Parts: sequence; structure tokens; C-alpha cells
Amino acid sequence: MSFAEYDRRQIQRRLIQRCLIPASAFICAALCGAPSPAAQDSKDQVFVDIPAQRLSTALTEFGRETATEIAFEPATVRQKQSAALKGEFDRTKAISLLLAGTGLAYRWTPEGTIVVETAIAPASAAQGTPADSSPAAGRRTPPPSKGSASGLDPITVEAQRQREAVKHEVTRFIASVTEPAHDESLATWQLPVCPLVAGLPHDMGEFVLRRPPQTALNAHAPLAPEKCHPNFYVIVTPAPGELLRKWRARYPRTFNEDRGVGGIKRFLDSPLPIRIWYNVDDGCPGTLTYDIAVNSGGGHGFPFPTCSHTGKLGSRLTWANVRVLSSVILVADSERIKSLDMGQFADYVTMVGLAQIRLDKDPGPAPTILRVFGDAEESRLQGLSRWDIAFLKALYTTYPDNVVQISQMETRMLEYITQ
Repeated sequence: MSFAEYDRRQIQRRLIQRCLIPASAFICAALCGAPSPAAQDSKDQVFVDIPAQRLSTALTEFGRETATEIAFEPATVRQKQSAALKGEFDRTKAISLLLAGTGLAYRWTPEGTIVVETAIAPASAAQGTPADSSPAAGRRTPPPSKGSASGLDPITVEAQRQREAVKHEVTRFIASVTEPAHDESLATWQLPVCPLVAGLPHDMGEFVLRRPPQTALNAHAPLAPEKCHPNFYVIVTPAPGELLRKWRARYPRTFNEDRGVGGIKRFLDSPLPIRIWYNVDDGCPGTLTYDIAVNSGGGHGFPFPTCSHTGKLGSRLTWANVRVLSSVILVADSERIKSLDMGQFADYVTMVGLAQIRLDKDPGPAPTILRVFGDAEESRLQGLSRWDIAFLKALYTTYPDNVVQISQMETRMLEYITQ
């Protein structure tokens, strides 16, 4: 449902459905590896966009796009072509369609790897009984015996190659979307996140308002109680530039100028449909303890952190200071977001609000909600991808004062994606 097609009753139904999903189920569906093919059939939906091409290339793209370990021998898929595959499917349906007409079968290993191999006819076919031609027939292919042509070594090698490919994309993704750090940490929320939505109809605003707290909870970001002082503003308006200039003229200290005014001017004149300003302050390394002090002289009442700690200051293993998000201001052009549905808008807002994201950079081929304005409407993700959730969780489960924070994030994100 797009913003232009807003309907109150449908919004209410979606709100009720979202509220009924427990947090534990959300985490499992987004991050946990499926223990069995049956679980993947019913719960693990993936979006794929793979053109018709050589089957070996198509399988590699399938593994990358869906973060699935997929194993095959090069000789098995040589000279075979795949059909085009585009849309949202469960993994079992997707791999079945990808292999259709190739004469190959697949099976799931207990670890969740898809093994593609030559189909073996059922015993009944050898006795003259018609073989089962149902889509499930290929799943009964027995595992290869030790020492056979399709033994474990090629499978292991191919799985390792798949993991290395995903690792490379994870490194590229983090490098693309994060703000560069100069002898300091990436900026994160240390103060509890308290969102506020303005400029939308009440029910629509309530729907958008629910997303950041739910995602923050899953990612282990600090979350404020229901009654809190807003520090994450989401504003929808038909005249974002005019609104921001009036805001700054009246409350000039709303936007942190500790690193110059050039960034503020670029923000005010931004051509993006959604522009975002991060107020980032210096925090403390070591063991963090924050006292929220409201800057009453700023004219906006945003909370700014003062901190105290007993940890050791400055070492070769820790930054001299950490960067802390004290407030975030996101302004969306109501005319230019009409092509999005509310779920896409809410999840995009959540992703860029919980982390300091470089909106002007290409995130690469990784599936991410950050490309929602660059992708064709029919191929856009419907919400946060597994990659997005893994990125946020990696950001908030690593130590911000550690000089190898980026490296730790890459390791954890890869673990979350390939579980």
C-alpha cells in the first residue's frame, strides 16, 4: 500500500498483525538459520532477481542474494542454463524453480546447506513403475557416499567459496554505508532512543512509530520507555527545505556545528527525498555511564550526554573518545515518498535512524532497504533485509571504543547472515 493509497481500515489491520508478532519470533525469522527444509518452506521468504544465464552463475547469485550456502560440483552444472527467476518465494520453491528443466535435483543437509547434484531415479522407475514426477521427487536424492565423484571435498570447497564471497560483500557493505572514522568510533546511540513522528495522519504515524523501538530492541540498541523526551524526529512535509530553514533560523543550535557549517548547508539543500541530520557528540571510552543533561539554552530541549566512568582512558586498543548520537532529525518530502508503502518507509527510517548512514553512497549489490529509492518499484525490498538487521545487531553488539570495531562488525555480521 502506497502513501497515495492510504486506507484507514487496512492500516489498522496491519497494525494489529504487527503487534501480535512476538519479538522472539521476529528475531528468529530474520537471523536464525533454518533447522530443516520444512521450516524454510513455511517461514523463510526471500526475494531473488536472477536473469536467465549459466546455471553455475545463477546458483552463485542465488547463494549470495539469499545468504544461503549452496554446494555443487562444477562438472554437474556445466553446459546447463537456468531460467530467469524474480520475485519473493520460500527457499525451497526458489531453488526448485531455478533448477527446473536442468535434470538436476537438490537436497538439504542438516546444517542448512543446499546440495545440487544429478537426479537419481527412484527404484520403482528401474522396475518399470512410473517415477514420481512431483516437485518433491528431487528432494529424496540420497547423499553421496564416501569416495564417490560427488564426495564431501568439492562440497566443502564450494561452501567455503560461497562464504568468502559473502564475506567480501559484507566488508564492502559496511565500508559503503558507514561514516568514515578518524581516530574515533562509529556513532551509536548510547542514550535511549525516543522517536517522534509528525506530519502524518494519526494511524499512519502510529504505524511508523512502532518500527524503530521494535528494531532497536532486536539489535540491542538502548530504548527509552514509552514516556520519554524525543530525540529521534521523523517529519513528513511537502516543503522540507522551507521548514528546515525556518527551524534553523529560530533555533540555530538545533544542528551541531562542532565540525563546521558545511554539512548543515548540504543538509538544508539536499536533493534526496529523505534527508537526515545526525547530532553527534563526544562520549567516553571504557565503561560507559551516562547522565542525561537537557541543554535548555539550545532552544530545542534535546538531551546531550555528560559521562563518567572508571575505565582506563586511551590505549593502543581503544579510541580516545567514542562518538554518540544525541539526536537525529529526519525530514521526508511527502510528494517524493508516495511510491513507497508504509512498511518500506518505516523500515528505511529505522535503518538510517539507528546508525549514522552515508545516504549518498552506493551500498553495493547487498540486499538492503537503503536502495529503496534507487531500485525499480517492482524490485524494491518490502522491509529490512537480513543484511540490514545483521548490520544493526553487529553495530550494537561490538564495543564502540575498540579500535578494531569495524573488523569485529564484519565478523559478527557474517555470522548473523550465514546462520
